[in-house]
Amino acid sequence: MPAPFIDCHLHLQDKRYQGQQKLVIERARAAGVGLLFCNGSCEEDWDETLALAAGNQEVIPFLGIHPWAAEGVSENWDEKLYNLLKDHQVGIGEIGLDRQCGVDFARQEQVFVRQLQLALELGRPLAIHCLKAWGRLLEILKGVKATLPPLMIHSFGGSAEVMDLLLKQGAYISFSARLAEQPRLRNCCRAIPAERLLLETDSPDQLRRSLCPEAGEGTLNEPVLIPRLYRLVAAIRGTDNDQFRQQVWDNGTLFAHPLISRR
Repeated sequence: MPAPFIDCHLHLQDKRYQGQQKLVIERARAAGVGLLFCNGSCEEDWDETLALAAGNQEVIPFLGIHPWAAEGVSENWDEKLYNLLKDHQVGIGEIGLDRQCGVDFARQEQVFVRQLQLALELGRPLAIHCLKAWGRLLEILKGVKATLPPLMIHSFGGSAEVMDLLLKQGAYISFSARLAEQPRLRNCCRAIPAERLLLETDSPDQLRRSLCPEAGEGTLNEPVLIPRLYRLVAAIRGTDNDQFRQQVWDNGTLFAHPLISRR
């Protein structure tokens, strides 16, 4: 029997789902999706992320401060996050660096580094967002003296050279449906070692017409669509579909092992 699919990065708590999360999860389950790595991105959605995980065994929670939210955090945000991490078996994410948004980059970096410190202290996997800040991200990761925790670069959009440098830091690289429309990313996907590759929908965002031509205006992305991305990547890499499913399952469960093994 083929391994289940994993959606390695999404946001089920997003308000755009408007209370339809149960149906979204049921549709994914019916399509053979076995794990959903759900990322909180700001203090306001941490409780909802934890509630979704408590009520659905497929949902593996990650809590973090996204770079877009770095300027709006409360005074004791890191203490609050630390206490939640101590009380719940969760990863840290979505966190990162983004030079394309309007948030002060020094503040982004301060928030990112603090969350990296928490991951190191508690041994939690990390889901990292990076946009136009690859050099600084690599400098920070290389500057860590201890062994890095498991880390995933979500919806990778960098160059082959950047990917190689991240792989040397032990990173997993997660591809979203954007690779369906970007030959440069397909080349990265083709070249990456099989044991470092992950796949995601980034739901409810990143719905791509090339993978879902029947979608109407305003349709949200959902994890039920992740099998289409698997088939695309298996074709790009010239590998058997079932074998590829097993490989991504092995990769995802190894990345998130500290969370999955304690559920």
